[in-house]
Amino acid sequence: GHNIIFLRGQKWLRSAVESDHFVQLIGDGWQEGDEPGVGTWIMIDDDSFTPFTYTGVEAAGFQMHQIAFWQEHPASAPGWEPVDYPPVIDIADTAGGCFIDKLFFCNIARWVKSHGGGRTSWGRLVGMPLIEGFNIDNALDACHGGSIHAWPYGYASDPDYGAYVGAW
Repeated sequence: GHNIIFLRGQKWLRSAVESDHFVQLIGDGWQEGDEPGVGTWIMIDDDSFTPFTYTGVEAAGFQMHQIAFWQEHPASAPGWEPVDYPPVIDIADTAGGCFIDKLFFCNIARWVKSHGGGRTSWGRLVGMPLIEGFNIDNALDACHGGSIHAWPYGYASDPDYGAYVGAW
């Protein structure tokens, strides 16, 4: 396995990060808020690719820790809807443990998709799923999640965003 360490700052992701082997991605934490701030922030403004994909049994055991994610969406207006981005994290056919911990999903359309994963485990996740938080299907073993706090943070006072959230 390999460790990839992201230092503090805002990093624009311009292409997909795909792995078919074990890897550990570690950030420098994050400070909660409705916009990118202090800590390690992965910035996303392109909906044509899945930011992080882990595929195959050799990717089992991958880990992501202490990273914040932010996606760009249109400005608020009547009838506002978020951009339909793919999930930030896509786990496919790993058949083994995958660990996601202490992540902040700020202004994110879809958080995590896991199909054919095994023992996917997540905790201390915070943020606002604008379309979908988790999509787990065909789990090959029991998954475990805990300490998840999802809310319409930051835009609750905006009437257009409020109308979108209220339609859920």
